[in-house]
Amino acid sequence: GYVAAILDQFMGMAQILGKNPGMTGTLNVRYLRPTPLNTELELRGELLSEEGRKTVVEATIVANGEVTASCEALFIRPSENNPALRKLLST
Repeated sequence: GYVAAILDQFMGMAQILGKNPGMTGTLNVRYLRPTPLNTELELRGELLSEEGRKTVVEATIVANGEVTASCEALFIRPSENNPALRKLLST
């Protein structure tokens, strides 16, 4: 669960920084090998596509030079009239 949560949070924060935040619609995680504890992790992400209110993002977790998990997620941006979205974009 922690690996999925880390990836979801990482991709969500990247969207906020890019001024295009969205809510997680789907999160598909592939666990490739165990992610070790007490080890520095490197997270990598890439925006794959944007269409309307939908954004597809890909991310990986790397530990000791090896990818331990990969993820592809669909995020859906709330409507422009949503007060929570306006608050996120103003920070």
